[in-house]
Amino acid sequence: MRTILPELVIADAEAWGRAVDAASPRARLGALAAPLATRPTIRLDREASRAAEDVLRRLKFSNDELKVAAALVGVAGAVREPIAHERDVRWLLADVGRAIAPVAVELWDALGAHDLAARAAVICARGDALVIGELAVTGKGLMDALGLAPGPLLGRLLAALLTRVIEDPALNTRDRLFEVARTLELELPN
Repeated sequence: MRTILPELVIADAEAWGRAVDAASPRARLGALAAPLATRPTIRLDREASRAAEDVLRRLKFSNDELKVAAALVGVAGAVREPIAHERDVRWLLADVGRAIAPVAVELWDALGAHDLAARAAVICARGDALVIGELAVTGKGLMDALGLAPGPLLGRLLAALLTRVIEDPALNTRDRLFEVARTLELELPN
């Protein structure tokens, strides 16, 4: 390891090996690179993600494998931070995206963060919106309801709505999002 992957030489190699072995096949590469997530986090750690991508690129993994593992390493630090609020778990899942969210749950479970994994699994199963496409309104719907033209304002408005829904999933209804969008439209710069 010191020769091939010096970044992954850690003090408790035995526990790390058990976590890698416990990880599901699709979370295993993330578990292998998880020691690169050296600091606690409740949001995606982009520095750890880049480090994982650099290490795994040297090992010639595919771009798809790199993307998943880098995202997983970016949220692996969450196991070091007690997460009190469910919205913080939703943010972590939103940071990796819907496709990778179930794999993040598997990674957290393998790393021993069983409570975090269980809470995240409930959020995934419940179908809380994690990406813009899961909002109860579409860009076209907003354009029609608010008389907006396509453009950057519409994108910022959808992003702001997603932020609100991640904070409070109860807002993810058509009527409530139109109401919030009308308020946000006045606040967002053109």
